[in-house]
Amino acid sequence: MPETLYQHDVSGRLLRSVETPEWDDEQRAWMLALAEIEADACPGCGGSISEHGEDEWGRAQHLYDVTANQCFRCTAIQDKQANVKDHPAPSALLWSAAVRDTTRGR
Repeated sequence: MPETLYQHDVSGRLLRSVETPEWDDEQRAWMLALAEIEADACPGCGGSISEHGEDEWGRAQHLYDVTANQCFRCTAIQDKQANVKDHPAPSALLWSAAVRDTTRGR
């Protein structure tokens, strides 16, 4: 958080004020680098959008071998979402999933 330092004369009048920035130069550089990385991140897979090659016709090449892995957390959420079709505001629901405590009831 920025801090402002005030300097007064002996009668209490303000002579000057100096505000220290919230971040120093190194922290700003890190934040700018992070913003660049986030701006280039694919919202689907999180990979770099600009990371691709082109073939001789200028088309993006497929540089990746793709495998499908099932996220069981996403599966559980989607199962629950299918059961709330009649909810008055389904887009207002915020979904999360936590590992079930299987030790209860023993």
